[in-house]
Order: sequence, then C-alpha cells, then structure tokens
Amino acid sequence: MKRLCIFIFLSLFVVGMVKITAEGQKDSGLSKPITIKLGHLYAPDHPYTSAIKEFAAEVKDLTNGQLVIKDYPAGQLGNEKDMCDAVSMNTLDMSIIGPGELAKRHDPIFIFDGPYVFRDTNHMLKTAASSVGQEMWDSLVEKSNIRVLNVLYYGKKHITTSRRPVENPMDMRGLKFRVIDSPMNMAIARSLGASPVPMAFTELYLGLQQGVVEGQENPIPTIISQRLYEVQKYLILSGAICQGATIVISDKTYQSLSSENQEILNNALNAMVIEVNDKIVESEFHQIEELKEKGMIVIQPDLEPFREATKVVIKEFESKWGAGLYERIQEVK
Repeated sequence: MKRLCIFIFLSLFVVGMVKITAEGQKDSGLSKPITIKLGHLYAPDHPYTSAIKEFAAEVKDLTNGQLVIKDYPAGQLGNEKDMCDAVSMNTLDMSIIGPGELAKRHDPIFIFDGPYVFRDTNHMLKTAASSVGQEMWDSLVEKSNIRVLNVLYYGKKHITTSRRPVENPMDMRGLKFRVIDSPMNMAIARSLGASPVPMAFTELYLGLQQGVVEGQENPIPTIISQRLYEVQKYLILSGAICQGATIVISDKTYQSLSSENQEILNNALNAMVIEVNDKIVESEFHQIEELKEKGMIVIQPDLEPFREATKVVIKEFESKWGAGLYERIQEVK
C-alpha cells in the first residue's frame, strides 16, 4: 500500500510537471516556427526584393520569430508560370505574379493588361483594392487556390523609337514594332498603325541595333537596365499600360495561419506596398531625367489620340474579360 501511494504520487507529479512545461512553452511562444517560402523573378537589387527583406524582418519581429518569410529571388524557383502553378498546387507559399499570368486562370484579370484601362497609377491601385478588383480575386481563389493579398506598382509602359519621333498614332504607321507574342499586344500595335513583330525579350537589344525592329514598349526601369537608350533615340511617354504585380499566397497556407498571424501578415504587407509603390513612382521621374542625360529625346504627346485609337482593342477583347467590366473600372474613383 505504501509503495502504491508513492507510485501514485510520483505519477501525478510527473503529469503535473509535463502539463506545466507544455503550458509554459505555449504561453512563451516556443512552438515550432512556421516558414513561408516566397519566390519571385526580381533581382537582388530590385526595389521589390529589398522591400521583401524589410517585410520579412517585420513579420518575424511582430510574431516573436514564429512566422518566418524566406525569400527566393531572381527566378531561383522557376519562371513566373512555374511559381504561379506551384502556389496553386500549394508547393510554394507565396510569390509575386503579373496579372497576365493570373488571367490564364481567371479571364477577367486579363483587363489589367488592356490599353488605357487606367487613368493613372492611383486608378489602377484603387481598382485592385475596390469591390471590382475583389470580385476578381475572390473568383481566382475559388478556382485556383491562389489568394491575392495586395498589388504592387511595376511601371507604365512607354514607347521608344530609333529614327522617328512619335507625336500621335499617325507617326506610328508602318513602324516595325517589337511586341510580346500575345494577341492583345499585337492588337494594340496594329491599332496604332504599327507593324507588330513578335520577338523574345532576350533578342530585343540586338533586334533594335540591327534594325530588325525600329521601336518597342517597356517601363522606364527596363529601358535603363537593358541599356535600350543605346539603340533608341526617342522616348515617347505614351503609358498605354499601367502595370501592376500581385503578391499572392496559397490559400491553403493562408488558412493554416492563425487569425492573429493573418492580421500581422496583411498589416506588414500593406505598409510595405505603400512604401515601395511611392519609391517606384518617384524613381520613374528621376529615371526619365537620367535618360535625357544619356541622350534620349523625351516626348510627352497628347494621349487622347492614342486612347481613341486603342478603343478598338477594348471592344475586340471585351468577350475575354466580360461585358461591362471596363465601364465599371472607369467608375472607380
């Protein structure tokens, strides 16, 4: 009996100690950290990459090290399609994906690459955050397990040419114009009177240098980083496409997080997006001045003729994204 009492006492003591230890670990946040893998295409010196590092540090700090964002930049985990597929299949947690790739999974998102759909940068970002945008993101997550958390500003696409200045669409007639090999990009070039020439991005510099194409369209940072100013004389601030980049997460990953960690993730991301978008808008202005210094002639044309000329493209592709969507976006203030 004495031995039995001692055994019972020791058993209760051990159980009590285990319970106290477990509760102490829970209370002190000593549970195993959650690692979220974030892959994207952007180089280590790109503003997105440096912003992600700050975002990851903020999340780690606010969760006491329990939520760790691990960044894989510069296409380490594959191209944009590969990473988008991986997020959909829940083999990658997060990524930065262009609307064009998301549109392959939900057609209405295709409108984000339409000509002059957005009045300016703020209109694009407000649309993405509006009920119109939210409807697209909600449908996307239902179809593909891809949840859009926020939208970054990437830049406006501007025209450059080698020999002729462009003040209006009439000046584009017959111009051999490099385009991405996609129906919409070819349609935009044709609507402006140019002769579209599909060409891989890796072949662009040589194509311009050898005169295979006489013009092209890209955001200012790309024109600088690819040294296109060496083979192009004129920069036309046409801004037909205001490009964004979506920050996405696997919905399964998102739903596995506690509501507290979801809130921390979203708040830290919102702060990061505001900061990096402001930086990119500011850098665009300074980079235009840089291109002037490098010898490019910068032209600010009246955009109304360009808008009118490309309206045919909006009509042509309306069946792709759905009737009435363009009009709803115009109503976003």
